[in-house]
Amino acid sequence: MTIKQKLDNFKALDLIKLGGEALEATKADYLAYNVDQLKKGKNKDGTQIGTYSTSKMGRDYAIYKHEKNPNAGLGNVDLINTGDMSEMLDFKLHSRLIETFSHDQKYNLLVGMYGNKFVGMPDEKLDTYRKKDFYPDFMPRVKSRLNA
Repeated sequence: MTIKQKLDNFKALDLIKLGGEALEATKADYLAYNVDQLKKGKNKDGTQIGTYSTSKMGRDYAIYKHEKNPNAGLGNVDLINTGDMSEMLDFKLHSRLIETFSHDQKYNLLVGMYGNKFVGMPDEKLDTYRKKDFYPDFMPRVKSRLNA
């Protein structure tokens, strides 16, 4: 391959497109990190999603939820009950922004109650995803285009 061909390949390189392809290819991994975060009862900024009421009914529900998922801690909201919301997580790529959401019918209600900070990932999880999942898929795509 000549230097001119290499330079032409470099000029034709569309990193945003290749990044989108790598993101789609590692979608299950990306969403699994988000579900793990929900199981811990955390927003994408690392704060607690919320806590259950201290009323009798709230305490009883907190115990019920804690028995189902102790990872969030007693009394902490985890937004996982039937599993529909977390199983229907998805994302859309808008140029360089990833919009994470759920197709579950309760999603908009939950956003109204807790805000939209419970979808997405904290920086440390995002760094892990990038290193473990995204870059190993992305870099071979870049190299194959450069060497085409």
